Amino acid sequence: MVYNFKLTVNDILQLPDFKNAKVVNDTADLTRVVEWAHILEIIQVGDLANEKKITQISDFVNDNVMIFTTGVGWKNKKDVLVFIKQLIDRNVSALCLQLGYQYKEVPQEFIKLANKHNFPIIVFYKEVRNIDIMYNLHTIFINKDYQLFLELEKFLDELNHILLAPHDLKDILSFFHNYLDVNVVYIPLQGERHFMPPLASIEQENILNLINYLKEYSPPKNVVQIANDSKFSYIEITANNNKLAYLAFFSDKKLNKMQLLALEKCNSNLAQDLLRNLFIEEKERYKKENKKWIIDWLHGLLPETQINHYLNQFEPNLTPINAVVCIMSFANSQENNISLDFMLHMTIIARPFFKQHGLYILNYFNNNQIAFIILDTSLSQTCEERITKSINELKRTIEGRSTHLNNLKLTFSLGKVVNKLKLLNRSFITAKETLSVQQKAKHTDILFYNNLHIYRIIPLLDKQDFINELITDYLQPIIEYDHQHDGKLIQTLKVFLECNCNKQETAQRLYVVRQTLYNRIQKIEELLGTDFLLPEKRVMIEIALYTYDYLNI
Repeated sequence: MVYNFKLTVNDILQLPDFKNAKVVNDTADLTRVVEWAHILEIIQVGDLANEKKITQISDFVNDNVMIFTTGVGWKNKKDVLVFIKQLIDRNVSALCLQLGYQYKEVPQEFIKLANKHNFPIIVFYKEVRNIDIMYNLHTIFINKDYQLFLELEKFLDELNHILLAPHDLKDILSFFHNYLDVNVVYIPLQGERHFMPPLASIEQENILNLINYLKEYSPPKNVVQIANDSKFSYIEITANNNKLAYLAFFSDKKLNKMQLLALEKCNSNLAQDLLRNLFIEEKERYKKENKKWIIDWLHGLLPETQINHYLNQFEPNLTPINAVVCIMSFANSQENNISLDFMLHMTIIARPFFKQHGLYILNYFNNNQIAFIILDTSLSQTCEERITKSINELKRTIEGRSTHLNNLKLTFSLGKVVNKLKLLNRSFITAKETLSVQQKAKHTDILFYNNLHIYRIIPLLDKQDFINELITDYLQPIIEYDHQHDGKLIQTLKVFLECNCNKQETAQRLYVVRQTLYNRIQKIEELLGTDFLLPEKRVMIEIALYTYDYLNI
């Protein structure tokens, strides 16, 4: 058993400062834990502004605290009873009262209330200096915390030795069990559950039901406990904002501070160990997946039967409904090439975000890009909605990481969603077209090829060298005017058409007064003709504006 860091009421009563102290109620629970001590002379807190009294004095104390008082303010017994009840409800460890100031003996009403809740009332019959007792007690508490810190460091040091040496998961769980003297439960989101020491099936089921209950009603942030007399605690093992597993400690008695802190602190150690294992698995998967068959599949050279044959080698029960290619590209002015290890780590980060939305991914690395083949295995919501959620969650995680990742310009480009695996080539081609539009038009907010709309036509015009002629015919006069007069007619025209020619909305979006807008529109009419809003001409002007935007002139 690890060092006992608990300090109980009974332990404190053995100290020299308490040689003249006495517990006045017979049913007092002297095993209550004491973590700190306070002097508290008031039993009510006054609101001077409103001349009202706030009776919740318990709001100003923590649980597991020993309260000291002279009782000098205890004039109304009814108020004192309310005060003692609040301390009991707040799980205060004990109340220490110095007799002689207000009471010569503790009133029976106080003792009766304390006995009902096994709450210790300790009295000093001789005058003592509470300030000296506080100093001595706080020194003990601080020393206890320091000893706890040293023991926790020793625990983590031994854990790191295990993690650095060849080991498996059972070695780690066995160490937890032996060092901390607790029962250990490890439940991965995928894989085999472990109980150390082994439990009967019905006990395992009870533990799993308990964790499921806590997950539903008390989602864990660090360590989750059941009430104040907790004999069971658990924590989520997380990395990159993804849950990897649940780790739980339980015992036949209340878990102590060391056991709870150890459970909390080993989270990062276990997460790192799990990530190392995931990296090894990802590298093995990469060696298998990144073979010629994936390249052939992306280029439309494999029949459906052969694709299914290869997929069954990785996931025998995989039955994709739809498929789509997502190109995840990186741009960094300081580096021309992204390392393979970095791309593998990015895949490890990305995979769980897709998986939780029913999306299985294969990957293909090429220069500074990862081509994810996303296989949709779920019927809930649309494929596009779930992919968008996955990507947004992934981007938030990456944006909150290191400076190196923040320097990377990360772009996601998706092709057409296809319902036949042999048509994946079409998705791959359109994903590259999406990426091209994102880079040229600076529209990285467009994820899917289907949402490119007008930008699906513009690259075709570009290939036929028709773009410059289109811009010259429909926009050249106002382009020249803007260059010569440092004007904003192109911007004004674009916003005016986006607002369906609503002048009030246009002025608001441009942050100009209406008269300024009227002057600009009048100039546009002079340069493009008063018929520029005729349907057939307006369509061509809008296409020319999007083309101008695409070329980023």
